[in-house]
Amino acid sequence: MLQPYKFDGVWAIHTDTNKENIKLCIDEIYIKINRLLQEKISNEEIDMARNYLLGRYLKQTDGAFSSMGTYTSYVVEGVDIDKFAYFVNSIEQLMQKNYCLLHRNI
Repeated sequence: MLQPYKFDGVWAIHTDTNKENIKLCIDEIYIKINRLLQEKISNEEIDMARNYLLGRYLKQTDGAFSSMGTYTSYVVEGVDIDKFAYFVNSIEQLMQKNYCLLHRNI
């Protein structure tokens, strides 16, 4: 999940697990993050991630209520509404070489 704020942003991983598996789940997330930092990502995976992120992000404007909710959250956080288009454009332009720069900022 990507969440913009006026001076910052959040990249979050959501998962469902039971309390007995929390440590195992967190360990697996760190394994995947380290893999992203060390291995070259295939173009197919980048395309799939780009399409998923665009779909999730653009869903925020699917209909009047979703659009108003997105607009309201930007106003409440003091984020310029033009940032929405900037994020969409950034996701559309995501390529392998750019991804290396993006994940280094985690």
